[in-house]
Amino acid sequence: MNIYRTAVTIRLARILGKCLTTGIIFFGLILFSPNQANSYPAFKTAPAILEDNSISTQNLTTTSITSEEVPEEVLGLQSYLESKRSPLAKNSVDFYLAAAEFDIDPYLLPAISGIESSFGQALIPGSYNPFGWNGGKSHFSNFREAIYTVASTLRKKYVPSGAISAEKIGRTYASSWPTWIPKVQNLKKAIESSVN
Repeated sequence: MNIYRTAVTIRLARILGKCLTTGIIFFGLILFSPNQANSYPAFKTAPAILEDNSISTQNLTTTSITSEEVPEEVLGLQSYLESKRSPLAKNSVDFYLAAAEFDIDPYLLPAISGIESSFGQALIPGSYNPFGWNGGKSHFSNFREAIYTVASTLRKKYVPSGAISAEKIGRTYASSWPTWIPKVQNLKKAIESSVN
């Protein structure tokens, strides 16, 4: 049974890879009523953040966009994450949109995920927590929820205004902050230089 699932997963990954190389990126989850369909912009920025810092999936939309509509940074980040065999590659748009909404460097969260979970490859199964959030104990419904929750909390609780950097969040974010900060900084620079 596991061999069959693996074969199906590989086949689906290849199909998805072919779709991505033709310039189509799929993201999100469609959960809207027909009368709301025309009220959403084609490029939805973020789901609602609830008071308990969880994400409401009620108004998420799925959008197909072509490579002409996607900023180069998103495609570059996706390519970088794919080169690392990261399950987060298909969430490159979410990294970019969350960074824009919460005024965060778009490469900071991917760098944190690289340090904390090898870009989402080493995490508690089913947790969707590539950031080691809450000591790795937090569980999310999907990677998108994790990205928006962490971005929102970094902006609202860690650094309410100004630039968010590894130096500013490190002492609170990671108990190993003396080594964590330079690791995140160096990986962020590597991602940024690879993308640009």
